[in-house]
Amino acid sequence: FPSFFGGRFKFVKGTGFRIVGFFLVANIWDRPVAAQGGALGVLIFSLLTSLGSGWQAAVPNAHLATEPWHFQTTDAGVTLLRETLLEVAKRETRGFPSLPVAVQSEGDDLLAWTLRDFTNVRPVVAATDAAGAPVVVLTETLPEAAAPELGDSYLGQDFVTRRGWGLSNLRPYDLPAWWMQRRTTSQGVPLETATLWLRQDVYIGSPDDLID
Repeated sequence: FPSFFGGRFKFVKGTGFRIVGFFLVANIWDRPVAAQGGALGVLIFSLLTSLGSGWQAAVPNAHLATEPWHFQTTDAGVTLLRETLLEVAKRETRGFPSLPVAVQSEGDDLLAWTLRDFTNVRPVVAATDAAGAPVVVLTETLPEAAAPELGDSYLGQDFVTRRGWGLSNLRPYDLPAWWMQRRTTSQGVPLETATLWLRQDVYIGSPDDLID
């Protein structure tokens, strides 16, 4: 744990500087003034630290379920799913998000937001309702190595959309790394997944009828 011991050394060094600074100030003014200045410094430091911690939790670590402010979070797989669909659209419809997509969505959920820029989205209730669609996004769980009944040859890829984690997953030797850097050996369990199915001709990249 090099980062852990490095952090402890910095803490001890910083504490030593604070003690020395307190006595230096106390020699010039009296101790109550030095104590008030120290308390004010601690308050300002705490405010800045809280601001930094809040920014880390809300922006860079927003997808990490190990963040104590949100043990259930939207996974980075959502971004990967969107980027994959945009890449397919770049190839099939010259970059315009007009690719026909059948999605198992209620219209106001996470997948609907992920596909917000696509203009040719068709919501479906069951996988069979999307039969024949060039691009299909399903949320229903299928047995391992099973494929939905879409009436054609498809290739699929799973994406984790929501992930959960809890303190019960925390091992004792993970505590220092988790407390300071939110790193653990267990990244939680998938709560929700979405599977992207591409019709075989779309996967190969040959359909001319998709290009408007």
